[in-house]
Amino acid sequence: MAKREASDTILHHVINCWLVDVRSCHDPDSALETCSLSSPTISASFFAHLPPSPLASLQRKRFHSVAFGMEYPSEDTRSITSASTSQASRRIPILDFANRVILEPTPPSKRSTATRSPSPTRKLLTLLEQARPSVNFSQPDGAVAQPQRVVELRKWLSTDLGVGVIPKALKERLRAADPDGFDDVPSSAYIHNDLMTPVEVDRLWEQTRLIYRDARRCNNRRKDESAWVDVVRTVLRTPGAGAGADPTLEMFEIESIQTQQIDPSLLPDLHNRAISTAKKADLALAFSPDDSTVAKALRSASASRPGGTTFSQMMDAYTSTVPLVCGIEVKEAGGDNNEALLQLGIWTAAGLEKLKGLCGGEVPAGGLYPFMGWTVVGHEWKLHLSWMEEDSGRILVVGPFSPLTTGTSTYFDIFKLLELACRLRRWLAERYWPWLSSEVLGVDGQQSTLEQQASSISINPP
Repeated sequence: MAKREASDTILHHVINCWLVDVRSCHDPDSALETCSLSSPTISASFFAHLPPSPLASLQRKRFHSVAFGMEYPSEDTRSITSASTSQASRRIPILDFANRVILEPTPPSKRSTATRSPSPTRKLLTLLEQARPSVNFSQPDGAVAQPQRVVELRKWLSTDLGVGVIPKALKERLRAADPDGFDDVPSSAYIHNDLMTPVEVDRLWEQTRLIYRDARRCNNRRKDESAWVDVVRTVLRTPGAGAGADPTLEMFEIESIQTQQIDPSLLPDLHNRAISTAKKADLALAFSPDDSTVAKALRSASASRPGGTTFSQMMDAYTSTVPLVCGIEVKEAGGDNNEALLQLGIWTAAGLEKLKGLCGGEVPAGGLYPFMGWTVVGHEWKLHLSWMEEDSGRILVVGPFSPLTTGTSTYFDIFKLLELACRLRRWLAERYWPWLSSEVLGVDGQQSTLEQQASSISINPP
């Protein structure tokens, strides 16, 4: 019975909808009324089973909107949408895939090490070997024959370096200042120095602490080169532990040559290729005209040469008039060691050329005395020795020498460095100055102030 009633209901709706379609062809409003009154419970799924009818699309949508509450866009809205769609379609380009450009895949670029620009510092170090005079950089080994004067200087500086460099009175202060580093100091480093008064011992300790503190700040705070130059100045002005008042300090002065130029005529000739005159050291140790012996010799040498003369490789109004005998090239921590070596080497080569010129343009019998120089990169101090070969005129820059390498990272290294600087000054005063004044400047009977003091207090070289 229920199935029959359901079938009758479906049939009733089908007939009713067909009548509505027929009426709508003549009177759409009456069709809507009939539908709304006769079929209030029709579901939307019902019309999925209906066959196609001649009802226009607009009329059908109006019928659905009334019968089922469905909303359709009006004719105006549909026309605007259609126009927008049409315009958008016109803006879309038509892609012709048949004639498209096919790009060939390319592998990623590979930078070959052979095409990279070489380091200008390394290249210049190599080119200097071909210069006139040839400048060669080498580490010390059996392949490099060292002249007798170089051997004597090296032994003078290195023999027992680090032995007896700390006054025993400072032992407990050192333990308190650096408990960890204290255990690394050998017992041979301490000396009971009767030549130093308690005041001098205190002054040495304060200067050592100052060097350690400033060098540590420069390293830990990543300070620049100028800050490290200040540390170097303090080191060179501080006496060592083994010479009492260290009379060598009065014979020398520290010159800043960072902004000065080297005489271009003294630079190595790279076959018409210029070498920058700015390639030079930062500081230089010079014989001071404040020392009476130095002042007298320089005046005598200037008077004996028409028009006067210059005594160094620099073009500055002052530093050209004093002999510069030890260069120091300074770099901040982590700086380029090759660059430091290059700058020191060029400055040293020009200095040796100047000495040769002061000797009349020829290397004298027995050769020129060697030059000394430091490269200071952060804490590390490396000493280099340079000399000119007597026969060929070739210049060799040799170093660093391991026994002479020290620094400012520990108290013990600082005491060794102070002793090394003291030995260097003593060699310059006792060996280099007599040769320079008599053989180069032509002043006879010159005895350095230090030699006069040494003969009176019996200070002997190491």
